[in-house]
Amino acid sequence: MNILLIDDAGIIRIALRDILVRLGGYEAASIHEAATVAEALEKYAVLQPKYTFCDINLPDGNGIDIVKAVTEAHKDAHIIMCSGSDNEADVRACMAAGARGYLIKPPRAETVLQALAIQPAPTFVSSDEHLPVLKQEFLRLYAAFADELHAALAQNDPAATRRLVHTLRGSAGLIHETTLQKLAAQAEADVLNNLPATQWLPPLLAETARVLAHLAETVPKQKNTAPPPPQDELLGLLDELEKLLAANNSGALKFVDTLAFLPNSETVCNQINDFEFEAALAGLQLLRASL
Repeated sequence: MNILLIDDAGIIRIALRDILVRLGGYEAASIHEAATVAEALEKYAVLQPKYTFCDINLPDGNGIDIVKAVTEAHKDAHIIMCSGSDNEADVRACMAAGARGYLIKPPRAETVLQALAIQPAPTFVSSDEHLPVLKQEFLRLYAAFADELHAALAQNDPAATRRLVHTLRGSAGLIHETTLQKLAAQAEADVLNNLPATQWLPPLLAETARVLAHLAETVPKQKNTAPPPPQDELLGLLDELEKLLAANNSGALKFVDTLAFLPNSETVCNQINDFEFEAALAGLQLLRASL
């Protein structure tokens, strides 16, 4: 049984994956990912997932279009929207298109499990065990956010500007930075209304810088102190990593520590951490050829 996660924000896919594997009991290998409409439709056709979690705003289109296309071809499709929008019109549009449920980002364990009709065990307590990892991801992913946003503004690209702010909004909510989340939501609305950047940009960048500085001081740096795995086990792990990279699957992030045991692997590790999976796959194949 397959599950497909559709979201252009890698940090959201990581959170959903963590909930599904750690609390939902799903196998990591059964969870697949897509970041665009085109990629989602292609993977759905191949995987025929039992459950799909889908964002609304994607780089090349709208998640509602995915719902319409999939449900027209697959009447039993079970698609659950997972969006940062609590707009009633968005909810109605998704449900009218054929979605089976609608979750508000950031995804919470209870609502994700309820959407899949999984009853938590009596001892289940909602927790943020994945929060330190997500904070590390936020720190890494948004270190260059100001430069990326200035570049989008300089190119007069409102779509790219809105996409950056929209992703920041969801990611900030995921790590409980509510002030930044609210500022990003307001900035997204201002971009949609063509308001000047001078109105929303300074407070947004100031709060983003504050959050990044705070995380840099407080998030512990995790060090890999484990011994290297046996050669045959290492090769098996590299096989799995190669499959994840080929599928553009953020589960590859969990293999960075393993990959670090290989000599000259720093560049590939950095590419995986930066979600440059295509380049990382090519680099990994070169590293394996040298073993």
